[in-house]
Amino acid sequence: MGKICTLTFCMILAATSQSYAQSNDIESELMAESLKGELHFAKSKENRPRQQPGKNDIQIKGLWIGMDQEEINEKFGLPIDNFTIAGVPAKDRVTLRFDENRLNSLHFSFNSENFSEVRDSVVLKYPEIKCKDSIAGNLMGATFPQVECYLKREKSTLVLEKMSSDIHTSSLSLISNDDIKKSVDKRKDNLGDI
Repeated sequence: MGKICTLTFCMILAATSQSYAQSNDIESELMAESLKGELHFAKSKENRPRQQPGKNDIQIKGLWIGMDQEEINEKFGLPIDNFTIAGVPAKDRVTLRFDENRLNSLHFSFNSENFSEVRDSVVLKYPEIKCKDSIAGNLMGATFPQVECYLKREKSTLVLEKMSSDIHTSSLSLISNDDIKKSVDKRKDNLGDI
């Protein structure tokens, strides 16, 4: 018998298990205990309190660093399809990384022609975000206007780039500060590997 059942079905099975438990049949007693365990499993899953984002957590469409993977699956389905920000669709599927079933990073890439719409939406929600204009170039000598925006809070950092992987792709990333620290530490360690 499976480990997941609806609360109603489990209650019926548990009630039925009471009559099994009264018999002297060992197999019936084992089944009764198993059914009681399934009832407990269903109740604990359905009554589990939802984790709420902290006051300082950066949220993107209701997602935040540390959010439970199961809750994300229930809310959006995994993998997440048809994800938009400011009405702008993702170029590819939204990339989510988890550590111990908690959201560790989110990456949303989109067409750079729509950068202004996404940036305006992010600035409206997080007016304290800092954006910096610069010039990016390629090996052929061509230059392009680049915009990079950053917002760092206690647990996470939001990064918005007009050109990320190429001149036609912008990205919005929400990254765990612990992950950023690990990456920086690893890079420092690798610098000494000569």
